[in-house]
Amino acid sequence: MTVADRKPRLGLPLSVIVPLGLLAAPRVVLHDLDVIHEGSAVNAVLVFLPLLVWIAVAVRCAANPFVALLATGGVYGGCLMLVHNLFWSRQFGDDPPRLGGNLADRLPPAAEEAVLRAAMSVSSLFTGLAVGTLCGAVAWLLCHVRNKRHLRNKRHLGNDRHSRSNGKPGS
Repeated sequence: MTVADRKPRLGLPLSVIVPLGLLAAPRVVLHDLDVIHEGSAVNAVLVFLPLLVWIAVAVRCAANPFVALLATGGVYGGCLMLVHNLFWSRQFGDDPPRLGGNLADRLPPAAEEAVLRAAMSVSSLFTGLAVGTLCGAVAWLLCHVRNKRHLRNKRHLGNDRHSRSNGKPGS
């Protein structure tokens, strides 16, 4: 078996997974720049169109659509984390988020910001992986249904050929 014969471990090559994950990045940037807003038609297109493309590519091309889209979601989560960190100051300006409850005013502002950025980073990665998991499950289900239909049609065609060759209907 040559390297070219092996199936990618992630279901798709990285050269496909990374661009798929990046398809969802423009919405994140535009949202953080306050150019688009939740509930708008443009936002909806920028949210759902990339995910539909992910699913379509995975169903059509992936050896393992679930793993491929989980990896794609990881790329998307990395984009979320990077963009949110880059636009942190622009987003919050002179009124950054603060720790509350028992942690209120216990840490210096720089430490508070580090804790909050770390929490946001973990949340971004988790969000990307969750989106990838959901899309991967949908793609896997679509592949499963398609493959089941394909096998049923193949068996049906085989039965038709068999019945024609022996002269007996439907055996």
